Amino acid sequence: SIMTQALYPTASSKSNLQPNTENVSLIVNMGFSATQATFALKETKDNVEAAADWLFSHMDDLDNLISASKSKSTANNSPLTDSESGLYKVVAFISHIGRSASFGDYVC
Repeated sequence: SIMTQALYPTASSKSNLQPNTENVSLIVNMGFSATQATFALKETKDNVEAAADWLFSHMDDLDNLISASKSKSTANNSPLTDSESGLYKVVAFISHIGRSASFGDYVC
């Protein structure tokens, strides 16, 4: 939705964002760690209200999300090895023939 797109930026725009230190402090005063506050603010374009909502919505899996994000950013910065050239060979593709997604055939 438009609201989700406005509050939650794409991965490329999140990586360079450095949240305002006052905003981090506001969220830390709510009982969250500085790491959690910074992560949530990056997820929500430095919007304190949206970051607080995001944190409360992800309480059960918060540490796993932060860890996964850190490992993903580390993996994205590492160079490709010889076996991971980044080039792919297309072996097949699937196409849909029909008036709509609910009517028609998928062809390989």
